[in-house]
Amino acid sequence: MLDPTAFTCRVLAQQLAAEWVEYVEATSRRVGTATGYRQAVTLLCRFVDDTLQGGASAASLAEADPDISDVLLAWEHSLPSQRPVGSTRPGTLASLVRTLISGASSILTGLLTTGSAGWQRISTDCTGAPTRNWTSTPTRTKPP
Repeated sequence: MLDPTAFTCRVLAQQLAAEWVEYVEATSRRVGTATGYRQAVTLLCRFVDDTLQGGASAASLAEADPDISDVLLAWEHSLPSQRPVGSTRPGTLASLVRTLISGASSILTGLLTTGSAGWQRISTDCTGAPTRNWTSTPTRTKPP
């Protein structure tokens, strides 16, 4: 169970929780996968609360202010440091949240009409697949 009232970003937590329940029911996901979504939403909402502090109560997928797209990206970048090197879990958690945001964007009219460059960037990355290869080191090319 996910209790949105446990977070300062209650609106965001409620939006993601509602999408999580709908998605799991519609896709008949297994308990393990459903649990992964709950963990991803919980971790993101804790991060939003910590990062936005007093502004967290206004966090929403349907509002441009505060623009949480940068918070989402910072959360994604923080995930690898919380797991052993080579873990694919950070990419999975990011993908699970992006799947929910993608689903919610079709319901929440304000999401893609805010004009926010951050949301436009996120919406184009919401494919349901991991958006980053968290297990490899970026390769460097030699300058010409």
